[in-house]
Amino acid sequence: IIEKTIMDDHLDSFPTWEEALEVLKAILHIHKAIGLDVTKISTNSKEVYERLPKEATQSKNMIDFEKYHTPDIEYAPGTEPKIPTMRTLGQYWDMVHDLFSYRQYDPDDHIKWTKVLCLSQAHKIFDPLGYAIPVLLESKLILRQIFINHPGWKADQINDEELQRWQKWLVNLPQFPQLKFPRVLMPGLPKTFKSVTYHVFADASKEAFCAVAYVRV
Repeated sequence: IIEKTIMDDHLDSFPTWEEALEVLKAILHIHKAIGLDVTKISTNSKEVYERLPKEATQSKNMIDFEKYHTPDIEYAPGTEPKIPTMRTLGQYWDMVHDLFSYRQYDPDDHIKWTKVLCLSQAHKIFDPLGYAIPVLLESKLILRQIFINHPGWKADQINDEELQRWQKWLVNLPQFPQLKFPRVLMPGLPKTFKSVTYHVFADASKEAFCAVAYVRV
């Protein structure tokens, strides 16, 4: 609870459903003892949600997840059930395929871009794990140049060269849902791993620096 709770959200992951269920029951018991009810529970484990205690309140995402896997629900011909997606701390999670993704962003085509509006647009994309940095880096570089050229916070429109570069970057925003990343970095049971090694690479240029780490199992 101390390590996995942020504000009023508890996020955790386990290699087996047995461990997940055991911890969940313990969390429910501990919180109940101090007068707190754990609600809106979500899990993508069929074994866990089939064994949830009666007092466990499921989230709408969880209910949609169960319906998605219910074979006797009839849909209109050609209709596909909507994939349940959970949003926690700004990160979107495809519960069916166990992938992290992003929502679609559609900037206003008719807006008169100023440096403040550019800054606001760039920061609407929440990327706590840094998966979208190759796309977001360009927006940061553009903003840096805009603020160098136009110091202060006056809502001046950006110049034609800056606007052209900014609009070229904006075409990426509607494509953000196509970015998908596996939630589980090390699949399987740790006890079956023969070895685990970390490989870290870093590089820098005049514009930016980067680092990336790989886990090899």
